Amino acid sequence: MNNLFNQTGTLFLYIVRKDWLKLLIWAVALSLFAGGFAKALDELYGKDPAGLMAMYETMKNPAMIAMIGPTEATAETY
Repeated sequence: MNNLFNQTGTLFLYIVRKDWLKLLIWAVALSLFAGGFAKALDELYGKDPAGLMAMYETMKNPAMIAMIGPTEATAETY
């Protein structure tokens, strides 16, 4: 019972060595998605007042809060 994690490092290295290409593709894809998402939000809402109010409404959505975290902004500060 004391050796619950016996040879875990060896197994981990084996899996990484076996699937390194898949892991690399996933990491690159997720990074590109995250970067593209941030860039799209900036271009979509811009700096005009209507766009900023739309961004404020979007930020109240629970999914957006889960992705980028809570904000203390109000409609007046946007």
